Amino acid sequence: MKRYLAFILTFEGGVVSSIELYCADEAEAIERAKAIVADGPVELWDGPRRIGRST
Repeated sequence: MKRYLAFILTFEGGVVSSIELYCADEAEAIERAKAIVADGPVELWDGPRRIGRST
């Protein structure tokens, strides 16, 4: 399992909270982050590398 961080953002880009995701691979992390989008925009990070942003 690998650790990813999902940051829930305000629409202006401020961080509301973060969630640690432990996933087998990047594809699983992306799918789990997309499920969080109902709480606000989400950025998914793998250490210092931003994987993407879902709104």
